[in-house]
Amino acid sequence: MEIYKDLFLKIYDNDITSPETCQILMGISCCFCEVGADENAIKIGQSAVEMNRYFPGVYKYIALSQKASDDCDAAFSTMTHAVSNETPWEDANKIEVKNLYDELKSLDTDNGSNEENTDTACLDGIFLDLMAQSNGYEKLDTSSSTKSMASDRRNDIRLNFWPTTVTIGCYLDHPIQGKSQLFRREVDTVEVEAVFHNPRVHIGKGYQHVGML
Repeated sequence: MEIYKDLFLKIYDNDITSPETCQILMGISCCFCEVGADENAIKIGQSAVEMNRYFPGVYKYIALSQKASDDCDAAFSTMTHAVSNETPWEDANKIEVKNLYDELKSLDTDNGSNEENTDTACLDGIFLDLMAQSNGYEKLDTSSSTKSMASDRRNDIRLNFWPTTVTIGCYLDHPIQGKSQLFRREVDTVEVEAVFHNPRVHIGKGYQHVGML
């Protein structure tokens, strides 16, 4: 901790560049987190986020301190931001972020915070971005759509999401019927993850429209 304190003082003398400063703030936040000074860990960690929200690991000790303070809602919310912001181009960091996200999501669910599992929360933009990145999908521009929706593509597979009706539309090559559309309504988070992993998965809620897309 003393080393980080000395380095922290140099920040105000402009002796350290921004990436180094962010790393120092994360180190101080980590130290506070390890000794149970959760409030300080959160404050310092948030300063690092304000400096560079894309920095790998910048949300970690905020979320862990929030978890240690029994504020699982805040911890889960912090990690949803991590999923959206933290170096999505680095595979190793994406895996670490997703692991902590999954851990906090399970705690959040156990505490009853996600009781409405079939509402629009499962089609939240941050959650969909996480699933898309984790499964190799490219996010498509849907700004011209007249309805609220999100869309992702991977090779010849396209997934559309309509939050207001909690519906997924899968556009893919059916092994027998050729180009097909498969819609699933009133899906939950588990089903959304399953569709991202395997768009042909059968969850008992789909119906098909066959034809060229």
